[in-house]
Amino acid sequence: MERYDYQTSFRVFEWETDKNGIMTTGSLLRRVQQLGTDHCESIGLNDDVYERCGAVFLMVKSVVEWKRPVKAGEKLQMQTAAGTAQRAVYPRVAELIDEQGVAVCWADTRWVLVDAVQHRILRRPPEEMDLSSFGTAPLSLSMEPEKLQAPLVPGGVRRALYTECDRNGHLNNTKYADWLYDLVPCERWDSEWVRRCVIHYHHEIPLNTQVSLAVGGEGAFFAVQGSREDRKCFDAQLEFCTKE
Repeated sequence: MERYDYQTSFRVFEWETDKNGIMTTGSLLRRVQQLGTDHCESIGLNDDVYERCGAVFLMVKSVVEWKRPVKAGEKLQMQTAAGTAQRAVYPRVAELIDEQGVAVCWADTRWVLVDAVQHRILRRPPEEMDLSSFGTAPLSLSMEPEKLQAPLVPGGVRRALYTECDRNGHLNNTKYADWLYDLVPCERWDSEWVRRCVIHYHHEIPLNTQVSLAVGGEGAFFAVQGSREDRKCFDAQLEFCTKE
């Protein structure tokens, strides 16, 4: 039997969907992030612990796989589990199940524990931070994007706006998916929906920082790369599926 640690139920709100009434990947990731926070707080990993330990979890990769479009108004159950570290990387997975008991979406996010002052990855958690309840994640999705033959081309610039940044002072990890959606040609949304989204986070994007974008598409795939000060900040890719 698959092992999940924590769960909740919710109804998909209109503001979590796009013009076609389909839940966006950014909205899903915000749900996953909040459920992960709730789970951590339930086992004593709250803000006070992080502050005393001087440590914080940062997302380094995420992948979301949709089995079908999820529409506004649907009632879903979401369950999550956190896994033990593999080479200092902690997995956090989530599954969405509809009212018929069918899985409609999976999310696999990977995190590192970072020293908040020295900004270095911690190979072991501080003694006060008890992660003993983290076990084996019940699923593992491929984190690799499709390799495209066509090169990316300049796609303009974008600035990390105030409403997109979190209290760490940089672009919230769920907002990258919103950026990715915004860069897709609008007409594509009329005939296709997103089946898979992969994001690799390389360097943080601080508030009010401008990022140079490169975009490209090939068949079912649409890719975006963001850079600033000659450093790559992120790589992201969507895989589309034709609407029936």
